[in-house]
Amino acid sequence: MRIARLAAMGAAAWLALAGLSGTAWAEPTPTPQVRTSGETFSYVVRSGDTLRSIAGAHLERESDWRELQTLNGVADPLRLSVGTTLRLPAALLKTRPVQARLVTFRGDVRLRQGAATTATRVGAVIGEGAEIETGANSNARFSLPDGGTVAVPSMSRVRLTRLRAYVLNGAVDQEITVMGGRSEFHAAPVRSPGGFRVGTPLSASAVRGTEFRIGYDGGADRAQTEVLGGSVHVAPEGLEPLLAAPRQGVAIADGKADLVDLLPEPAWVADNALQAGGMLSFALTPEAGAAQYRAGVATDAGFVNVVSDGQSRPGEAKIDIYPLPDGPYFIRLTAVSPLGVEGMPGDYPFVRALNVVSGLSVEPQAGGARAFHWSTPPRGAERYRFQLARMDGTLVVDRADVPRPGIIVPPLPSGEYRWRVMSVWIVDGKPVEAWSPPASLTVP
Repeated sequence: MRIARLAAMGAAAWLALAGLSGTAWAEPTPTPQVRTSGETFSYVVRSGDTLRSIAGAHLERESDWRELQTLNGVADPLRLSVGTTLRLPAALLKTRPVQARLVTFRGDVRLRQGAATTATRVGAVIGEGAEIETGANSNARFSLPDGGTVAVPSMSRVRLTRLRAYVLNGAVDQEITVMGGRSEFHAAPVRSPGGFRVGTPLSASAVRGTEFRIGYDGGADRAQTEVLGGSVHVAPEGLEPLLAAPRQGVAIADGKADLVDLLPEPAWVADNALQAGGMLSFALTPEAGAAQYRAGVATDAGFVNVVSDGQSRPGEAKIDIYPLPDGPYFIRLTAVSPLGVEGMPGDYPFVRALNVVSGLSVEPQAGGARAFHWSTPPRGAERYRFQLARMDGTLVVDRADVPRPGIIVPPLPSGEYRWRVMSVWIVDGKPVEAWSPPASLTVP
């Protein structure tokens, strides 16, 4: 069965990575896992120490002092020389629960601890065994007890499988499972005997302070690891472990794992810097080897406050994002390979300044004149330009100094006409111009 297969894979994978034990991924409320290898922690004997007192203070069971005696070859458990170094098995060390906290969130974010649902609010405490799930156009970021962070974008689910600190010295031991979608990790340096492990149902990864992303697609049964800084040991199910260096990734699919180079940052197109249309639209320079592109939008250069995201259609070098309020933003662009491996991020600033002309209408006036009307966003525009032309393109009226949304035109000869309006708004001392779609007019 798949559950048994994944549980066995987890144990084998952690053992392959520096002797770390695994996780039964399919359990809804996992029991905290501990190391089962021979990894040990060095302890320097102090005045008054005995093997029993050391076990009572630092091991889960005081009775395990006998294991300390055997492991360290101690003849008399009551007589220890001050300054002597003993080895304490990491698997036996006493731990206490620690907690993560929700730093930011947007949209549909659900926090679950077992059968209970935690209120989603900034500062919410997230404990061991909790799951964080995001809906469409939503995201969350939480801080780990050692100072690391995890960003969870849209349509993703992660589990905090293990959140423990060793009583001996406060070192944190963490294990996170990406159950679906993607997550980005900024891992803090690990203090011994602590650790930081991230897994999916297809892979297990161990890190020692780095920046990386991990994704899992259950429908396609594939997983990805992408390393931006540091290095990550990846143990795919049933395969040899791989070491991914910066700008490298591991793609797991169809029973095999490939170490690949990450695609470079998408080049910035200058016209993207000002977004004046209804939708935000970002043109991309096609990148060789890219099957798709992704984008995240934030109000800060550090991408802590992510406010929107989007992706291109397969094979299309353009990303459309739902409208945002006016103001300065930052966009993070990445190219995605056919195996689903996301490339290096390119971060760029842009300004959102909605400048759309709509609601074009014509109202007859006395004496055959006509009043032309239009509308713009509530803040209006600095000025407008009005053009009226015959169907052959000959301009009849071209006014560039219209101060408000509307103009009266004297009587026109019979015929077919087209007209349009440009709104002009000043942003950072520069004009932002936007033409309306043309409208038709028939004069009997």
